[in-house]
Amino acid sequence: MRNFYFFAMTSALLATSSVAFAADIAPGDEVYDGPVKITISPATSERLEEFPETFTMTFTGPDRIKKNLTVANPVMVFEPGSDSGLQCTAIWDNTNNSVTLTTNKETRRTLPGIYTVRLRPEGVQYIMPGGSTVKSSEQEFFYDVIGQEEQVSNVKYDILMSGTTPGLANGLNIRNKTLETLQLVFNASCLQPLDDAAVTITGPNYKHTVHISYNMGTAANTSTWMKAPFPADPEYNGTYTLTIPEGVLGDEAWIKDPEKGRANAAVHLEFEVTGGKQWSEDVPRTMLNPIALSPNAGADVYVMSHLELTFDEDVYCDEDVQLKVGIKTDPSALEFTNTGYAKVICEGKTARLDFVPPLYGKGEYMLSIPKGTFRNTPEASDATDLNSTLYYNFQKRTPSGVKTSSVNPTYNSRLDGFAKGEGFSMVATPTDLVASMSIFMTEIPGNIIDKDEEIAATVLILDTVTTSKNEAGDICWTNEGDDIVFKEGYKYNIRCYIYDPDGNPVAQNSMTYYGPEDSVGVESMKTEEMHRVYNMQGMRLGNDINALPAGLYIIDGKKVMLRK
Repeated sequence: MRNFYFFAMTSALLATSSVAFAADIAPGDEVYDGPVKITISPATSERLEEFPETFTMTFTGPDRIKKNLTVANPVMVFEPGSDSGLQCTAIWDNTNNSVTLTTNKETRRTLPGIYTVRLRPEGVQYIMPGGSTVKSSEQEFFYDVIGQEEQVSNVKYDILMSGTTPGLANGLNIRNKTLETLQLVFNASCLQPLDDAAVTITGPNYKHTVHISYNMGTAANTSTWMKAPFPADPEYNGTYTLTIPEGVLGDEAWIKDPEKGRANAAVHLEFEVTGGKQWSEDVPRTMLNPIALSPNAGADVYVMSHLELTFDEDVYCDEDVQLKVGIKTDPSALEFTNTGYAKVICEGKTARLDFVPPLYGKGEYMLSIPKGTFRNTPEASDATDLNSTLYYNFQKRTPSGVKTSSVNPTYNSRLDGFAKGEGFSMVATPTDLVASMSIFMTEIPGNIIDKDEEIAATVLILDTVTTSKNEAGDICWTNEGDDIVFKEGYKYNIRCYIYDPDGNPVAQNSMTYYGPEDSVGVESMKTEEMHRVYNMQGMRLGNDINALPAGLYIIDGKKVMLRK
């Protein structure tokens, strides 16, 4: 046995004394919460170089445990000398009645002193033998960290959030208000956020993190308004918590030098939601939502070939998941028009969405992710946590600075394809601004997009980048892979995005090529078979070929000349 300070105390003990006491116990700290023993690992018996990045609480006594969804942030970590805790990310292991916790990335783990790990009252529900339910009381564990002395900073973290719109301090009635238009007000002018500045709201079956961006404010004002639009509103009544880490936005001096100026203090705001449903434990968990997006929702984008969603745990989805993408070019329009889809691939904590076709053309794009698209287990039947329904909007801009005048082969040419070693070149001026070009190629059947099919385009090239130039100095692309063979009756759309030496988009261009000539002359056609008939403008004309006048049509994906 070794003598060391045992810093784990129950809430009952804290009520009578706040002084840590010495005890001789074996390594591995534990407390008793009524009939339940809680053990924490790593133990607090040794002084640590830094606070653990992950730690585990094991509960002995219950048949099983589960999170009380009506309590936000059941486990918090408090830095030395701080009374503002940071929430931990929890992975629940019901087989072993344990919870593995990951320390919030904002926690400074190398400060010298005593760190407090607090299990909040009623944060965990114990399902006891016989089926009775007992809610946890407050428990605390303490880690003594040797750490490193914090570097002296000239930053003054005194900028405060003075209000929100809608006003959350007075509670949110979701029948009348919405978090989709949430704005945050700070008591200083002309503030700017970091690229990864974010705000998180958690509550009953709700957990969302969204990017903070500048909205309005001038030097003459005493406030700055920040936008933080959430992709989904709460559904259930209860207590919700809004958190913003310290030092994610600041004034002009702070922007120029991160070690100077003024930045924001940490924000921790609890508010009540009314006007919704009553929470029931029978409702499926839908809290597996992204903690970051790249590019951020609402951002101005020039080229958007893909979107990355980052989660705080491994995420899974079904194979060949495809999500709809809509566009609205008229701000007064009420609806988005479907313009393509996004193919989803999950790997670890990241879900990548590849857009087909890539987002191009000025306008507002909306991506809809249905509830349950993502889950926390490989097998859908084992999932305990899904995503809620998500909507993300992006503003698409047209790059400028370079003009494209021609391409070789010319637009609308009929080609056999691009064999290995073949390609195309583009005249774009001024040439000194042209450094690279990304290419996207899709194949579309029938020379039209079939209005009756959800997806008509097949991707042949996705986000291939070239820096090659020909003898004339024009940017060009050469097929270095397998032969790309064009088919009769298909058209091929190529979208190109041109970048300057600094990687900024400066132009975009689109050209269409067709497969080899496939016109078929037909003197007359008498048949009772059902056909898919379109005119050359892509309008569906029904199925009766015999009722058509003489002319050129697309029938079953083939260009056909009817002569009568």
